[in-house]
Amino acid sequence: ASSPRHGHPRSQADEDLLRKADQIMEEVNRENGRSVDAKWYGNVARFINHSCEPNLLKQTVYVETHDARMPRMALFATYDIPALEELTYDYGYTPGSVEGKHMICKCGANSCRGLMY
Repeated sequence: ASSPRHGHPRSQADEDLLRKADQIMEEVNRENGRSVDAKWYGNVARFINHSCEPNLLKQTVYVETHDARMPRMALFATYDIPALEELTYDYGYTPGSVEGKHMICKCGANSCRGLMY
């Protein structure tokens, strides 16, 4: 197993999971051209989980440029979020959109779709 940037060796199961995630992201990119991928680097937003009833809304914004090829994703609260409440946003997958694959959603929301993709 290879060593990630943080210096901890990865297990074969970790490597297999990353490879599967890469394949799914490639399919998502082919379908709609954009994705959030923090495999190599990213900010604190990479730790925000999915929910079918999110407390954050994602919005495309342009910072320092109006070039449509350089969008950024901003997250905005949908209400005043109490301290210690988990921050979540809807990853935007469509159930059944990744042929031959599915991921069960475990967000626990009342309106949970059951599947992420």
